[in-house]
Amino acid sequence: MHHDWFELDNGQLLITTEDDSHPDNFVMDVSEVINYPESSDTVYQLRMREVLDTTRVAIPNGECTK
Repeated sequence: MHHDWFELDNGQLLITTEDDSHPDNFVMDVSEVINYPESSDTVYQLRMREVLDTTRVAIPNGECTK
């Protein structure tokens, strides 16, 4: 299981979880939506593009993994 980050058309971020038991359904497994005003139930209907994976996300101490 791992997390993917997607940028919505409005610039906000969607964090999803991909579960090996159903990898084709990753967008439905919404872990968190950052500053998204609507219900997470509608997030899967949006057009998205992947912008980050977890190896490139900043970690809490401010460093970034490469």
